[in-house]
Amino acid sequence: MKIVILADSYGGPRIHNNVVEVNEGETFPAIIKNTFAEHDFVIDYLSFRKMTDMPNLVNQHRDAGIIIIQGGIVDA
Repeated sequence: MKIVILADSYGGPRIHNNVVEVNEGETFPAIIKNTFAEHDFVIDYLSFRKMTDMPNLVNQHRDAGIIIIQGGIVDA
């Protein structure tokens, strides 16, 4: 099954003051992908992504079995 993860910057690595606090393998998309490795994944994250961009992105992945959308602060 194709699983698509659309996210803002929280889907990617986090670097503060030139220090990697969360590397690529520790991000939530990577953890999901590694947990469900038998599936095909598309991971698309972008800093400062607007939620108004999501409908167009979802339409680009209409063949996906699952689409996960993350936007905004997730660790509040």
